[in-house]
Amino acid sequence: MTNGRLLTVNFTGTGGGEISGDLRTDLTALRYTLGEDYWYTLWWTVGQGYQASSHRDAYYVRAWHLPAGYYETTATFDLRTADRTVTMPLNTTYVHPYPYEPPDASKISIGPAGDLGEAMVTGAAGAALPLATSCCQPE
Repeated sequence: MTNGRLLTVNFTGTGGGEISGDLRTDLTALRYTLGEDYWYTLWWTVGQGYQASSHRDAYYVRAWHLPAGYYETTATFDLRTADRTVTMPLNTTYVHPYPYEPPDASKISIGPAGDLGEAMVTGAAGAALPLATSCCQPE
């Protein structure tokens, strides 16, 4: 067995002041290492901030049910090599939770079609946003 990692998140608001209390928080592994889409809660401890102990992985953190003037905020944190203590500023304007800029077609190449009409699609670094997935499945 290997030890897990500790993530400590201090949420901040306008002017850098700490925001705590009745926030709702979620944490999930980006690679779904447990085989399912599991979400966990970061627990708040006075004097220590919001904390979760998890497997060594990269995690997606979401803060919601926030005080007036703040909007749902998301961020990713890498716990593969060490514990992390981070400051996460809360959004004061609406930000879509998933980036949706289109891929850079100049960095994508499509190989020749094989006997079954399938082709290899290859993307260079920066071709698509991290964690981008295909929107459509071939029929």
